[in-house]
Amino acid sequence: MTHPGEIEFFLAHARHGTPVTELIYVAGTRWKIEENNETGKDLLGLTQYQVRTWPGWQRHVTIVMLALAFLAVTRARLPDDPPQDPPGQDDDQGKDHAHRTARHPSPS
Repeated sequence: MTHPGEIEFFLAHARHGTPVTELIYVAGTRWKIEENNETGKDLLGLTQYQVRTWPGWQRHVTIVMLALAFLAVTRARLPDDPPQDPPGQDDDQGKDHAHRTARHPSPS
């Protein structure tokens, strides 16, 4: 052992006979939970509450977590492949249009 100060461990409470692979899998889900909490903080304002009562805090956190669940389900339902261009449309056509409109803005 080269760095004994870098040992990490998990304390697991499981039934006797639980396979080690299952314990490792459950311990690994911690990172996904932390990632979801960061998403809730960054995108949905999980930490942006200004309430003074327990019911107000509970309502805020519940709404944010419902929004996070909605976004997770929506993302899971998206197709894996990126959308394809409609047939008969060149890639340069969209770029040319964007280039023309950038050079000649419409009057306001």
